[in-house]
Amino acid sequence: MAADPGQGLNRVGGADVCDPCFLGLAPERVRSRGWGLHIKQWQVTDHEGAVIGYGTDATLELPHNTGMHFRCRRKNVWRKLVSLVSPGVASGDELFDAHVHVVSKSVGMTQMVLADEGVQSIVMDMLGEGSWIELDRTSLRSYSIRDEYVSEARFSSEMCVLATHIERIRETGVGA
Repeated sequence: MAADPGQGLNRVGGADVCDPCFLGLAPERVRSRGWGLHIKQWQVTDHEGAVIGYGTDATLELPHNTGMHFRCRRKNVWRKLVSLVSPGVASGDELFDAHVHVVSKSVGMTQMVLADEGVQSIVMDMLGEGSWIELDRTSLRSYSIRDEYVSEARFSSEMCVLATHIERIRETGVGA
């Protein structure tokens, strides 16, 4: 991900992430690619102040226009019903398509991106109930409310891996 990868490798969504990026330095290190990564996290509490969830809103700004727009959401009962009327974009992978609903304004490129196993892996890792991932030409955004805390370092790594896959496919037209 970073232009100058550090030591050690950690596998995230089908890509190798160096230790510095994996341990939280990704936002600083990917600036050399012209990326801007911003993450906001908070706790969700009930009326008595007890923590009942953890929220994350992450945005990664890309330096160029990808020409793509899509939004991914985990399929729940409601999304499965919506899929009967509006099936969304299919990746060609039965397991992925059974669990993720994708809508897009750029169907051809989105199908090419979604056909990539690395993209499928990282999207499945990132999507929880009540979360979504959206690419809007120059901005990749993920919003999540989860029962379990996900560190900023992990979220940073996941966002950067997804952006790396998208850039690779956009530039070469080929998945992994």
